[in-house]
Amino acid sequence: MESDIVNLLIKITSTALPGYFAYYIFQKFNLISLSPKKIQDNKSILTIFSTLNILIGMLIYHNNNSAVSLMFVFKTMVTLSLLTGILLPFLVKTLQSVIARARKKLNLAVPTFTTNWKQAFDNNKPKIVHIYTFAGDFIYSGELSKTAESNEWDYYDMLFENNLECKNDLTEKETLNAFKHLESKGFTSRVYLDMEKSLKYYILEYNEN
Repeated sequence: MESDIVNLLIKITSTALPGYFAYYIFQKFNLISLSPKKIQDNKSILTIFSTLNILIGMLIYHNNNSAVSLMFVFKTMVTLSLLTGILLPFLVKTLQSVIARARKKLNLAVPTFTTNWKQAFDNNKPKIVHIYTFAGDFIYSGELSKTAESNEWDYYDMLFENNLECKNDLTEKETLNAFKHLESKGFTSRVYLDMEKSLKYYILEYNEN
């Protein structure tokens, strides 16, 4: 009896762990966007991933009536990780595409499945960023190298490769005029507003061919 309980615990644990792997993959590839402020939603999503893995894993273990060996556990975890890391992202992307097309036909806004912060900063295009307060005070400018994955935590940071040596009297109007001029030369500009911290980010991206 004790052996059966231990076996069951091993099976559940080894099949639930790849659920976190699926969550990690989804986050890194922007297939889902979890907010640190929505704890219950995050728990629900992780539970769904883990439960799905447990169901698939138990089907795999069902054909193994003997005591669960370490190697079999390892093989099962690798199999589940591959399934969740390859198959689930494909299914989710397909579902998102269907939802987007359906909403478009109904004249509804096409949803985005990631945060505005990631849309603005989470790509490998070289970009120049000018930062201002809502009052129009210049803070900093430079060529952005790396930024945090989310601005919803209590803090976040940016890494600049170099400073553009902008003077503190650089106005927003001068920035807007400069960025607008460069748009005609194949650059893309956008503005990100951080309402909570009262900051404005003017972003200029190089459109590399």
